[in-house]
Amino acid sequence: MPLTDNKSVPPSRLGMICALIVALCVLLLVGKGMVQKRNTQLAQSAAESGVLSTDLTPDDVSDYLFSNAYVAAAEWESYQRSYDPDGSKLENAMGNEEIGQGYTLYRVYTSEMAKKLDELCAFHKLSLNRTMSFFYNAPDLFSAAGTGEFLESDSGCVGFLYDSGSFHIDGMFRNTAYRFDLQKKNSFSETCLLTPTHEDQQWVYISHGEPLLLSLGSEHCLIHTALDEAYITVTLSLPAADAEGNGISAAFLEALADSIFWDRIEG
Repeated sequence: MPLTDNKSVPPSRLGMICALIVALCVLLLVGKGMVQKRNTQLAQSAAESGVLSTDLTPDDVSDYLFSNAYVAAAEWESYQRSYDPDGSKLENAMGNEEIGQGYTLYRVYTSEMAKKLDELCAFHKLSLNRTMSFFYNAPDLFSAAGTGEFLESDSGCVGFLYDSGSFHIDGMFRNTAYRFDLQKKNSFSETCLLTPTHEDQQWVYISHGEPLLLSLGSEHCLIHTALDEAYITVTLSLPAADAEGNGISAAFLEALADSIFWDRIEG
């Protein structure tokens, strides 16, 4: 009997219709919940295994270019270029200049340079690296640095560790050499970490839950990120792959990123 009919609907049939509507609503809500749960599981799985992220921009990954560490290193490089362009001060200082202890890890050879470096670090609230220890296997370096074993393959790795906690590793991945540099945010390095340029192909990639900035350039290919206490750059001194496949491909760079357990570096 049509509902538009003037005759009334029997109570029993009206109850059946209401029950069907309620059941349909319940099914829709349950289905929506299952879809949302599945989407969350997929997102979590993607974050763990590594996927291209379209929600983050390069600026979301790291503030290194605006950090005290970067600005101080850039200022020091500029100072060094202008301080002794002809090398005459270096020649006069050799064997004649007392600069004190603690500057052996920097290219400081006059008391004037030491004073400038101290002023620079004080202004930017950074500490100098005073000592450096060499390591000829990765596990010993991990132990000394207080990290977990964060490299999937650490055979053949060598490196050094500063007293600040910053460290450098020379590693191999699929017969390709790379450099891993970790700089503590409160320490001073006289050279800037390499970062992508505007001409490079850049994208944000999630690996082991960590957002990374990957880039393919004409001279270097990089993985860059910022942790809570440190900046990290992984450098391959090879260009992006050409039409014949020579060089570094996006897939290779992502595979290298996935071979590093980023969540084990700061514990």
